[in-house]
Amino acid sequence: MMTDAQVIVRLASALSRMHTVGEQARTRLADLDEPTDECRGTVKALDNALAEATVTLLDPDVHHAVVHARARTKAGS
Repeated sequence: MMTDAQVIVRLASALSRMHTVGEQARTRLADLDEPTDECRGTVKALDNALAEATVTLLDPDVHHAVVHARARTKAGS
């Protein structure tokens, strides 16, 4: 079983990869001659989701909740 720190590191790593995909999407959008509103909306939605996920992951209360949830899971095992 992973430690709490390992869980947080894996979440941060996944979020980092998601940010890379977001950067690639913004670059590709900028490269389009005439991006559709749907393309722009999709990239904006991705940016918003990434921002929310980042804030959530960095929130100390979230870390605290993860630690306690994992402790309850371990106790139930």
